[in-house]
Amino acid sequence: VRTLRVASFAPGREAQALERLSEQLSWLTLSLHSSVLPASRARRMTSRAVHRMGSDAQLARSAGFRWSARREWELDALRQREQVVAGGTALCRWALYLVVHATSLAQLRSRVNELEEIARAAGLRLEAGVAVQSEWFAFQLPGGPGW
Repeated sequence: VRTLRVASFAPGREAQALERLSEQLSWLTLSLHSSVLPASRARRMTSRAVHRMGSDAQLARSAGFRWSARREWELDALRQREQVVAGGTALCRWALYLVVHATSLAQLRSRVNELEEIARAAGLRLEAGVAVQSEWFAFQLPGGPGW
């Protein structure tokens, strides 16, 4: 077993990527985890994210770099999320895991390579789990230490 976490999606291609993975690969299990964050933690997370991204933007501009329209849009979206959370709306955290099953190590490596190629073509960025895969997967469950 090998566990990979979907770290990011290419904008506008989310459904295509997941549809392709779930329909074509019988040896792959998709696992979606979600958790509603406590209000105080949600406010802290969103304010830190806005501050971090705003600081990055200011530093880049002061160094003479142009801040892209996409990054500006992301910062605006973060600011809106911060305002909504500050107003009392709950913040939900989502994580998508891909679990690859195989009968041998060689087959596992082959399947993981195939999955990574498909993911790359679909605009997904994957992060591999470390240590014993079943333990890493359980560590990442909502409420676990990695969550």
